[in-house]
Amino acid sequence: MNGKKVAAYFHDVFPRIVEELIQLSGLPLNEIDLVIPHQANPRMLRALSLELGISASQLVVTADTFGNTGAASIPMAFHVAREQGRLHPESTVLRAAVGAGMSWAGTLQRWL
Repeated sequence: MNGKKVAAYFHDVFPRIVEELIQLSGLPLNEIDLVIPHQANPRMLRALSLELGISASQLVVTADTFGNTGAASIPMAFHVAREQGRLHPESTVLRAAVGAGMSWAGTLQRWL
């Protein structure tokens, strides 16, 4: 695995996921309550999110505590956000994942 290439790939794909979901949903970024990305590198997540205009209150980062937990990172971060009281009925949650084989996906969900 080439860590620099993987990081560059994430740096390219994560903004695309966010921008496409915003465009498809018609919701502006400031109306999204939580952004839960794959938890690969917490410093990179914070820096890239800042570049995109995602506030610290929107971003959920758990990699500082748990590290990169692979496919479990988004469900774990989702759980942590809920336990912290950051997830409420009608919350809008954007999730963005980059995985093995350089696949990627994103969802935008209203929590009921």
